Amino acid sequence: MGNKEGIFVNNRVQNVGKQNHSFNPNSIWPGQNGFFFEISKGAVCAGNVFVDCDHSILILNSSDVKIYQNTFINSQVCIARDQRSAEGDHFDWHPSTGHDVEERTGHEFVNNLLYGDSDFNQPLLFVWQPGFMCERLKEPALHQLDNNVYVNKTVAEPVILLSQDLGGQCQTGFNSPGELNKTVPSYATKSISLKNFQ
Repeated sequence: MGNKEGIFVNNRVQNVGKQNHSFNPNSIWPGQNGFFFEISKGAVCAGNVFVDCDHSILILNSSDVKIYQNTFINSQVCIARDQRSAEGDHFDWHPSTGHDVEERTGHEFVNNLLYGDSDFNQPLLFVWQPGFMCERLKEPALHQLDNNVYVNKTVAEPVILLSQDLGGQCQTGFNSPGELNKTVPSYATKSISLKNFQ
């Protein structure tokens, strides 16, 4: 908490978590995280390899994190925000060290490879916020989402689960980046998906 301009590059992170809990689209918990960046401002996470992690990356209530050129193997990427603020928080200094609720934006997820094998049955990319926050948080958490490759050895769907206000829906699943691009034209213009890939 309270970090600024973090750098996490060229690491291998493996076997973090994997408690065999089932995926819950309404929560980011339980789970353990390879790289956890919470209530902070600005980071570069690039050139890393994440293998068999609950969350390879969890970005929570932060802003301006750039996630570039990483490889994710059976490890979900999660970018999340919620209503936690300094006002009324039991650790009031925690949320005051980062941007307030409406400013948790500016993230970029570009040039990454995400792979799930036949036992990986959850979204590869999960952008989350509570359903009751959708009307309040109109600006998307992701500023840029493109040039990523999504590969899975099953036809598990959705590949991408996006929580932002899309025509009255707060959470929408997409089975491919092409499907996402039809709904959000600024996202995934050059991303590809390989389904049931051997």
